[in-house]
Amino acid sequence: INVENEKKVTAAKKLRLKDGLHAVVEPEITEFPLEIFIQKFSDATYQLIDWHWHTGVQFSYVTKNSVQFRILDSVIILEAGAGLFINAQQVHSAFSDDCNGEYISLNIPVTLFGLEGSEMYRRFMEPVIQKNQLPFLVFEKSEETENIRNLLAECCGKISEHPKKRDLQILADLFLIWDELLKFLPRQTIKKKIPDGNQRLQKILEYLNENYKRKISLEEIAAEVHLSRSECSRFFQKVTGQPLFKYLTRLRLKYSMELLLKTDKTITEIAYETGFRSQSYFDQKFRNETGVSPRQFREKE
Repeated sequence: INVENEKKVTAAKKLRLKDGLHAVVEPEITEFPLEIFIQKFSDATYQLIDWHWHTGVQFSYVTKNSVQFRILDSVIILEAGAGLFINAQQVHSAFSDDCNGEYISLNIPVTLFGLEGSEMYRRFMEPVIQKNQLPFLVFEKSEETENIRNLLAECCGKISEHPKKRDLQILADLFLIWDELLKFLPRQTIKKKIPDGNQRLQKILEYLNENYKRKISLEEIAAEVHLSRSECSRFFQKVTGQPLFKYLTRLRLKYSMELLLKTDKTITEIAYETGFRSQSYFDQKFRNETGVSPRQFREKE
């Protein structure tokens, strides 16, 4: 859901979620160790890729304008031609401030080089994913990152020309990119993290996704992550950049939009089903977010 402005949201991104959570994206073709997403932001789509995480690792490459990524309390703004590596299980989101940003994400399972415990896994995957202090790496335009950016550009160029392409050329690019990552890794300074921040944020997001249909108190959310109410509220604001209950309202609105577009349920039914205490309150929040009423949103679509 659009966090930064009131532009109208009309269609969901094609990011598959597991059991309603912001969670796992596995390769669509299990025999091919790579899932590819071409993410475009526009007035006709969500301006935001909401908080989620992957069991595997991810490379992102910005192909048009700029994209803002948020990883815990870090905000990374990348221009076209820059790249980003996000480690396994790391919660993140993406947003296009100019509404025209585009990027390609390459989602790679941790079994790319073999199962955990194998020699290939130990030599090539473990040095990266075992670095718990390394949530991400940024490949901005510089001489130091030139090789990996060029490889990402070449790989993503092939994908842009043939979005459904899955062949040995793409796989070869992937191995070359990973080789450059392993060379790049030792030169990086480990970023100081919020202790247990990633796991704590995962738990809060999971709890909200599982319970958004009913009234939720700050006290029960805080208890879920073993914090006081004030500490829980401060933590969520710090790592996501927005108040916890503002996020919850937008989460409910996201699910309400899906029901408006995909079901024939009444506005009142949808309001109560997505956690709003009345239709009038739902209508007010929906108008504030989209600029139109739920009925207008449904009729226009």
